[in-house]
Amino acid sequence: MQTAEVSLNKYLMWFALVYLASSLVFGTVVSWLDLESNSFLGIIVLMLSASIAVQLFVKDHQRALMRAELRYLSFWSWLASVFISVAELLAVFAYSFYEIYGVIAWLDVQPELAALLFELSIDLHALYAIIAVVLLIFWGLTRLAYGFANKAFTKQVNTLA
Repeated sequence: MQTAEVSLNKYLMWFALVYLASSLVFGTVVSWLDLESNSFLGIIVLMLSASIAVQLFVKDHQRALMRAELRYLSFWSWLASVFISVAELLAVFAYSFYEIYGVIAWLDVQPELAALLFELSIDLHALYAIIAVVLLIFWGLTRLAYGFANKAFTKQVNTLA
């Protein structure tokens, strides 16, 4: 087993790229087919991204991730997935708001828009608690995904050795 410090930025970048690409592809397919989306899709994207990052690490270093490396990748991958998800959500909201605002301006009902935005801001405060719980759940799922992938590819390395 190697004891030298290994830069994990390459694998973090691969996680982020796979997460972004797969979430965009899956999200587009779900939207195009007009399917109900749920958090299971997010779990699949997370597992896929973590598996590819671990597989590349094992391929490059011929060993499993150590505990500290696993913690590092889990945390930063989770943070990357949160930032990517927020960016995608903001893009969807911006597009939706543009469409809604265009219709509202055409109908000339700006007072109703102000009331709607005020009600939305109150609803968002209630949503913050739910978002915090979801973030904690996805933190656990990220750790779990890396743990499963690490075990799977460790067995693969051990059978090749």
